[in-house]
Amino acid sequence: MMKLKIFSILMFVLTIVQITAGQDRWGTQGKYLTKNGKPIYLSGVNYIVSDGWMINLPNLSIETMNADMAALQNIGVNHIRFFPLWSLTQPAINQLDEKVMKQLDLLVESAGKHNITMQIAPITGWMSGLIFLPPWAVGDMFRDPKIIDGQKFLAKTIATRYQNNPAVMGYDFGNEINVLVSRTASKGSTPDQIFSWMKQIYPAFKNNSPNQLVTNGIGTGYDNNFDIRNIVQTVDYLAPHSYPYFHGTSSLDPWYGQRTTFSTNFIISWCEMVGKPVVLQEIGCSEAWVPASRIGAYIRLNYLSTWADGAAGFLWWSSHNIDTAIQSRTKNLPAQSSNANFPGLRFSELEYSLGLLMINNKPKKYALTYGESIKTVNELGLSWTDGLPVCYIIIPGTVSFNAAMHKFITAYVLAKQSHFDVKLLYEGTPVPPDAAAVIIPGLKLTDKAKDVVQTYLINGGRVYQSYQNDFGMAITVGSDTIVINPSLIVDNPVGLMEFSLPMAIPGQSLFRKISFSQPAKKIVSFKGVDIRSNPESGTNAVFLKQEIGEGTYYYLSCNLEADLAKAYNPWLKTNCELFYSALKPQTPIDIDNKYVELYIKRNGDKLLVMLLNHSEQYQRVTVQSIKPLILYNFETKEKIGAGKEISLTLRPAEVIITINKI
Repeated sequence: MMKLKIFSILMFVLTIVQITAGQDRWGTQGKYLTKNGKPIYLSGVNYIVSDGWMINLPNLSIETMNADMAALQNIGVNHIRFFPLWSLTQPAINQLDEKVMKQLDLLVESAGKHNITMQIAPITGWMSGLIFLPPWAVGDMFRDPKIIDGQKFLAKTIATRYQNNPAVMGYDFGNEINVLVSRTASKGSTPDQIFSWMKQIYPAFKNNSPNQLVTNGIGTGYDNNFDIRNIVQTVDYLAPHSYPYFHGTSSLDPWYGQRTTFSTNFIISWCEMVGKPVVLQEIGCSEAWVPASRIGAYIRLNYLSTWADGAAGFLWWSSHNIDTAIQSRTKNLPAQSSNANFPGLRFSELEYSLGLLMINNKPKKYALTYGESIKTVNELGLSWTDGLPVCYIIIPGTVSFNAAMHKFITAYVLAKQSHFDVKLLYEGTPVPPDAAAVIIPGLKLTDKAKDVVQTYLINGGRVYQSYQNDFGMAITVGSDTIVINPSLIVDNPVGLMEFSLPMAIPGQSLFRKISFSQPAKKIVSFKGVDIRSNPESGTNAVFLKQEIGEGTYYYLSCNLEADLAKAYNPWLKTNCELFYSALKPQTPIDIDNKYVELYIKRNGDKLLVMLLNHSEQYQRVTVQSIKPLILYNFETKEKIGAGKEISLTLRPAEVIITINKI
């Protein structure tokens, strides 16, 4: 009997070992996700079923699944996010629809056969403008204990079902759950109550599938109900959604313009403040917004900039167009939605043309462009270190993302135009050791934040502040008040105003001179918007520089960023990025064009110089280097040029990646 027991135990242990050995272990390491300990970049899509949209999951054929997955694999997609509608999967509070779950099993199997991993978003009660709540969950989903128990049951059951499936990378709570706060009976939920809800849902997934990853994709921005400082405690990585159309940045600049395309970088930087990997979970561009012929360049620009800026993945919305006949095709399906008083599904016109693929799986031209870009990133890999000086822009801790986007995106763009590696920093947070400069755009600091920045200044930091003057003229160190005599960089006489700022390119002219002919106390004027000096500053000076301890403080006596934010596409009319350039330390390599985003990266003996044109015009740019370079186009392998100055022209929204051996 004892031998039989020992044998049974050994067989049980062997079975567990075999299961564990076949299971992929997903985790995080620094800024990346990992698969079995190796960093991986997710290049994917949000999967929209080609036949009958998402509501047709119960009847979706395996042939359609395989055809969809094969078409995505052919593009180069390695990951999908999928939405089994909540009203389809969970008809009762403690019961899942086994027919639907078996269909989901088939989809997972199909994805795995095509080397595509999945994240499943089971609490999808909102999708493409419609609500899909099961009848038992029509109350307050964030506060009602019974509904929360049902959600936990769903999360636990899904995670348990797929915990050992190598095709499943992990889980998203649901699709843009923040929308359900304002559009359902949950409208009165507070941030603390929603945080409490998240702290219950996350372990329902994670405790039952510890080797897979969990996130909470929030769209289109993080409002006060879904603060990233709460979210980060209940996810393994952040999953922002970026849509310039819905953010409103496309109303500030053209679609290939500065604040429009950099809005993606901004939301990634926003998420990076809390210190976990960031996957851009949704980004899309409808053919109702931009001609199809231009979307390829838009995808490539955003995808490569996202990779270069340190994200852990990029998912396009969406995989397939929605069939325009969807209304008639679904009119006889059972009503599964809490607001399903319609004969068939109707969507906004914007939704129908967001796919990379047609409903017959024919790839659009920009799908092929996406595939080429994926191939490039796969070849480049992830073992690069960044070489640009880092600039931190201070953000108030009380401002939500939605409010911050329009308030601070202009400062973000000016720093990008100065060719910094731009990051965001919550007010009062210690300045990280990699900071080359700190920018305080029109913000009066709290006392705690002043202490933090002053410590950074005294220890040798560089700080720029506009409009509000928290450090000029005098500072307090301990019990002593130290009066400092600033040097005048720009004064403000009547008539012709000239100012000079130091160049950032070693070996070149030390100063660049710009002249404006304007009345006193006005720096720049365009399209009815004036950038004025601050009458409360107590001086007529416009731009001051002073030494504080071992550091340098720059003060601009106007609210430059706020005034620029009022103007549409102001960049041709002003060189205001030069105020930010004054903070930039000398760098071995730089460029001379503010419309072109720059990345410098190193990997062993390889030097990567990436140039991205964030404009709708052709841009002539010169790469300037202390040491001679020989640059080769990474994708075409053609030689671009050699020497200390290498000039080239970029088409609108073009991206060029060059490699040089150090």
